[in-house]
Amino acid sequence: MANKTPRTVSLQTLSRTKVQDPRVARLHSSTWVSAKLSSFSNFRTASIPSASAEEQITDRRIALAREMTFVEFPHVSEWLDTCLPGDDLPVNIRRSVVPFEVALDRQEVGMYPGLCKGFNDLLTVCGMDKTFVMKITGAHKDTVARGAKEDGDENKDRPDLVMYPDTDEARESFAISDDPARTIWAHSEFMIEAKYDLKLRPFSFDKGSASLPDGQEQEKSRGQILECFAYIISVLRHKARLIRVDRTAALVSEPFDYVENPLPLATFVYRYVNASPAERGFDPTATLATQDEANIFRALPARYSNDPTLHSVLRKATTPGWPIFKLSITGRWSSDDQP
Repeated sequence: MANKTPRTVSLQTLSRTKVQDPRVARLHSSTWVSAKLSSFSNFRTASIPSASAEEQITDRRIALAREMTFVEFPHVSEWLDTCLPGDDLPVNIRRSVVPFEVALDRQEVGMYPGLCKGFNDLLTVCGMDKTFVMKITGAHKDTVARGAKEDGDENKDRPDLVMYPDTDEARESFAISDDPARTIWAHSEFMIEAKYDLKLRPFSFDKGSASLPDGQEQEKSRGQILECFAYIISVLRHKARLIRVDRTAALVSEPFDYVENPLPLATFVYRYVNASPAERGFDPTATLATQDEANIFRALPARYSNDPTLHSVLRKATTPGWPIFKLSITGRWSSDDQP
């Protein structure tokens, strides 16, 4: 396990270090960082072969938390303007924001329905309830993109809540018989990780106290967040923090009471649903293939049946249920600009 201790720095401290100031960073770029666990590891946690699966997951999450630099913003408005710039809430939407009603006298799972309804109410007042939908996903892992078990690359992570595009294709993937939904990473927008037990909180949610509490369970909770990407909302009972994660750092807002004041979450949702895919953290060069494009790709194993190696690779790549992505590459075919 890594011995590196994570650090949290303020923007003022950040400007005096060699770490790039996030206010001028290219926040929506994706940079490969060598020699970092998040850059080269898959979902396999075989560093301790004799350990149980749960012990291996814990080891990986703590390592992820310890490699990361956490940058805390002193004001949630500054986080929003830096990490998700956009228009302020229009007056009519601001006046229509409905307070969150979350059961705070129960355990973690008791918080999910209130959080889910609160975010769907925000989507409604933003006029986006037919475009996006928030769903409870904490009990159901992704069984569509299962990963290759023989490669140890099966993703069993289950965020507590996920916002999805409200399309027929997405609903066909995440819908199950009861109201909660299945985790579907190919369609995920942003995620919410909720905690009720104070011992499991990934951050301090009290102003003026240490932002990164010590302890294995707290480190494990931070690592659980860092297994995700782009935008995450961390909730502890009635408090929340907005987070933007990439391989460089986790940019964390100050804690705020979303029950008492839901406007920061409303602003986040409003800016998010009106942002472009690239501004929401998606790689614009990698998009889900259309049905016709996917059909062409899935026909390739039969086309190359006489080549055992290529046939085997293509058959694995077209495993039923796996999403097919289209990659757009711009460049010359050769050095002389000829095909």
